[in-house]
Parts: sequence; structure tokens; C-alpha cells
Amino acid sequence: MKNWQRMFSMAMLVCVAVATFSCSKDGEELDVEAGIVGKWEISSVEELIDGQSPEKFVEQMAQQLGITVEEFEEEYGDFASFANDVQGTLEFKDDKTFTEVINDDEERGSWNAGSDRTLEMKYEDEFGYQIYTLDVRTLKSNSASLSFSHTDEEEIGDSEMEINFEVILHLKR
Repeated sequence: MKNWQRMFSMAMLVCVAVATFSCSKDGEELDVEAGIVGKWEISSVEELIDGQSPEKFVEQMAQQLGITVEEFEEEYGDFASFANDVQGTLEFKDDKTFTEVINDDEERGSWNAGSDRTLEMKYEDEFGYQIYTLDVRTLKSNSASLSFSHTDEEEIGDSEMEINFEVILHLKR
């Protein structure tokens, strides 16, 4: 009986160890160069303006100016989120080329991984070469988050302000 209990305990220990090590690979951060290769589906898109949702940004700016949200949007344009309308795929190939299909628009170009967990995507359009540098926020075997940000000078109220726009792509395989 004791031998059976020991064997059962040992078998359970082995099962727990195997389960722990096999699950950790799914959650493990991957190297950008090797980990990005493959076809990714855009599962969701998140937009941030100065670190907050577009709706919160507009509410805050309207409040600071002492006007309604509607008056702000009429004066300064619509900062509404487009994230819900974005669908598509990104495919990164071993030969350092990529194909991006977003809302039925296709772009092809080249990609390169930076040593600082960035991903540079380069393609040519009617305006010449476009280069985007994305920050690789997370990269796992079945999910990734990539972000792109830029800062614009905007005249709001009586002053010019720098506003940071960030788009975060959540991807899955």
C-alpha cells in the first residue's frame, strides 16, 4: 500500500511539473526577431490620446475650456475612436517582408526588428517610402501587442499644445 501511495505521489508530482513547464511557454515573452514571424489577426485596437480614451480626452478638454463636448467637437473636430472599425491581418515572413491587410486595404513592405523591442515596418506608397516604428509591448506564442505613437501640435483654446496619439494593436494567431 505504501509503495502504491509513493508511486501515486510521484506520478502527481511529475504531472504537476510537466503542466507547469508546458504552460509557461504560452506566457513566455519571445524574441522579436523570431517570435513575430507568422500570420496575426487583429483582435482589437485601442486608442489613447495623452494616455486616455478619446472620449475622456474630449471631456477633459471641454471642461478645461468651459464648453460642452458638442461645442468642443464642433470647434476642434471629432476625436472619436475609429478602433471598433479596424479589422485585418498582419503577416511577417522569414524573408523580412510583410503583408498588412486592414479593412480590405493591402500594403506590402519590409520589416526589421530592433534591439530595443521595436519593429520597423517600411513600405512605399504614392508619397514615397513610409516607415513606421512600433513598440513591441508584449510578444507571446499566440498573442502580441504592438503600439505606434506620434505627437502633434494642436491649437486648442488660446494656446498650442503637444498632444500624444497612441494606437495599440492587440494581435492573436
